[in-house]
Amino acid sequence: MKIVVALASLLVATSAFRTERVVEPSSVATPEARVVATPEPRACPAVGTWQVEGTDSIHWSAELVLLEESNDGYFDWLSENGDSGRELLKYEYDPLTSTLRLHGFEIVEPHGNITYATYQATVVSNGRLIVDGTWWGPPAMSGFWEATR
Repeated sequence: MKIVVALASLLVATSAFRTERVVEPSSVATPEARVVATPEPRACPAVGTWQVEGTDSIHWSAELVLLEESNDGYFDWLSENGDSGRELLKYEYDPLTSTLRLHGFEIVEPHGNITYATYQATVVSNGRLIVDGTWWGPPAMSGFWEATR
């Protein structure tokens, strides 16, 4: 009986020392660890001015300007038929896939048959080329495009 009581007393006495939560060292985040664990955001390599060529049922050319500070931009379009206008847009860039997505939402000073579209393409060559571009609507007709600096 004395051994059981002694063991019970020992367990009670040591349980007072086990009230702290055990934390694994790998789960403790130091400020330095948080900086390392958070990937640094990469700027969109497509920011700036581009010369664009595209085709749906006709040939189009444009200057594309993407602004860094606001993710806004615009196309200044001109078709082989003389259709033209400035298409205002928002853009997003996925650095993991190098995919650039543009979402047109308004045509300023339209002349002829022109409308806004949604666009997708891939930025390559360290941000010097935009390739494999497509555009679609509604209201736009589907087409293909690419751009160079």
